[in-house]
Amino acid sequence: METIRLVVSVVVLTFAIKITTAEAYRIEQSSMEQTLMPGDVVIGVKFIYGGRLPLVNVRLPGFRHPRPGDIVVVNSPIEKGIKIVKRVIAIEGQTVEIRNKQLYVDGEPVPRPENARPLGIDILPRSETGRDNLGPLLVPEGKLFLMGDNWDASFDSRNWGFLDGDLVLAKAFSVLYTWQHEPTRPFWTALKFGRTFRVLH
Repeated sequence: METIRLVVSVVVLTFAIKITTAEAYRIEQSSMEQTLMPGDVVIGVKFIYGGRLPLVNVRLPGFRHPRPGDIVVVNSPIEKGIKIVKRVIAIEGQTVEIRNKQLYVDGEPVPRPENARPLGIDILPRSETGRDNLGPLLVPEGKLFLMGDNWDASFDSRNWGFLDGDLVLAKAFSVLYTWQHEPTRPFWTALKFGRTFRVLH
């Protein structure tokens, strides 16, 4: 009975931490290169924005709302059950505009993230896509405008529009480790700790 109680306690505690405190997420796509690379496993801190209780879908009180510059883990607005990682560009009440690849928020130019993948030289017209030319757009109440740091290859708010703030799950805090497995390599060579605990801004 003591062993059973210990196991149950550990399971309950682990479940509670995962729901309310933090969870690990694996990066699958290239939309955040070079800030986050496919194979990176990041720690998503939930209590900053408030974790969610399962079944009843109630959000616990958090310390603050997402801010511009935060890297966030969110439920995909177009693919049910899929979690994605993007950067918050603008919050409710702010105006977003892109002119020839240059991003502006409230009329002020926003520099690209320091580690972002270099931009290509081609500029696509507004008539084809909102990737390089968009807006100006006013972010509605309760919504966020998100983009991946790899501006030329990110499927984000330029494609699917503003994100409902309720879809935000956690703030990406740091890279825990990298897992890049290839069938021809021994599994232990896939685990890389060279970028461990790189804090994300």
